[in-house]
Amino acid sequence: MGRAEKGWPGTLIKYGTGNLGRKGVHWEADFTIGRWHQLAMHIHWSEDPAKGNARLWWDGVLVLDKKVQTKGPQTVYFSQPGIHRDPHTKSVDTIYFDDFLCATTLEEIQIEKPNTARSERTAR
Repeated sequence: MGRAEKGWPGTLIKYGTGNLGRKGVHWEADFTIGRWHQLAMHIHWSEDPAKGNARLWWDGVLVLDKKVQTKGPQTVYFSQPGIHRDPHTKSVDTIYFDDFLCATTLEEIQIEKPNTARSERTAR
């Protein structure tokens, strides 16, 4: 799960496991609004924390490589990117997704830093 939160002076993105991160937040960083970012994940699904693994790249940089429980008992495999918060929190937000890829091997995707000039130009 990736999550962006309004903070001061910017915004945070968080990655956690379990229902809305209840199994723990394993990575967080500043999130620059108004530009494109690339998020890539490689998940080895397992109920056993010694066998499960989460690898996360943010803007082309590996930021997380951790053994962790990635699946609960009798649950389906899924990833849920988006804006996640308490339903009672009032907020008006917009999030855009582009170029979603799903692959069975890491070699099938290209992890790279976004083109900053294009990102800033497109975000205006």
